[in-house]
Amino acid sequence: MTARMTLRLRAALALALASLCAASLARAGDLAPSELAGAAPPAHALALRQQGTGNSATIEQAGRQHVFEGVQAGAGQRIKLAQRGSLQRATLRQEGSANTLDLLQSGEGNHASVGQAGQDNQASIVQEGVGHRADVDQHGSLNTARIAQYGREGNARISQSGSGKTATLIQHQGR
Repeated sequence: MTARMTLRLRAALALALASLCAASLARAGDLAPSELAGAAPPAHALALRQQGTGNSATIEQAGRQHVFEGVQAGAGQRIKLAQRGSLQRATLRQEGSANTLDLLQSGEGNHASVGQAGQDNQASIVQEGVGHRADVDQHGSLNTARIAQYGREGNARISQSGSGKTATLIQHQGR
């Protein structure tokens, strides 16, 4: 099973469980059917595996049905992630030392995937709007990748290997 399929399965299971709980409450008389129809369950899924020393993660999920899955292996890796709105998806794999990711997703249905292997690589992604996709792949050291997407349905990919590379991509798609 691929990582993407696993994320989708986890989100679907969380949604199904929340729906079952809400239906059970409605049958028990705790919620009226009209309350159920207008309210989507706020289920989030978060899985983070940390191996090594000094790794840190600050993760905020506000809104509904966000998914984050990550692995930090090595020393001194850092994640700062905020998912706001609905249906945001993010995956991360950090290997090596002192790699950093800053990610902000707001709006609906944005997806980000980041792979960092090496040391002192930096990735920063901002996705505001609907249906964006951003992929960053860094191998080496001292690489910097910045992606900012605004509006609707932007698609961005940065791949860096070696050391000392810098890339910045800014997209303003139709609003």
